[in-house]
Amino acid sequence: MEAPHAIGSRSDTIKSQLEILASDTAQRSEDLKKLIIDLQQIGIKKSEHVQLGSLVQLEEDGTELYFYLVPEGAGGQDLESGGLHVQAISINSSLGEKLFLKKIGEEIEMRVMAGTRRLKILDIK
Repeated sequence: MEAPHAIGSRSDTIKSQLEILASDTAQRSEDLKKLIIDLQQIGIKKSEHVQLGSLVQLEEDGTELYFYLVPEGAGGQDLESGGLHVQAISINSSLGEKLFLKKIGEEIEMRVMAGTRRLKILDIK
C-alpha cells in the first residue's frame, strides 16, 4: 500500500498535467478561431492565377486534388465540404510556393523522396 503523501503527490501530478492539457487545448481553440476569421476575410473568388485564398483544383495521374492556399503557419488542415476533400496548405510551403501565381493549364513538378510529382492546374477559385 502506498503512503498517503505518495497518493497525494500522484494526484497533484495528474491534476497539473490536466491543467496544462486544458490550457493547451484552449490556446489551440483560440488559434483556430483566429484562423477561421482570417480565412473568412480572404474568401474564395475566381482568379486567373493562384494567390492567397485560392482554391486550386489539380490533376495528378488522373486523380483530382484540391488545395486551399492559406497564410503562413495556417496550413496542414484537412477540410471536407460537400463530399470534397480539400487540404489547406501554407503559401510558404513547397507546394504553395510552386503554385503561387500559376495559371489554369500550367503544370508544376515537385521532387519528392519517391521521385517527381507532376501536377496540372485544372481550375482556380
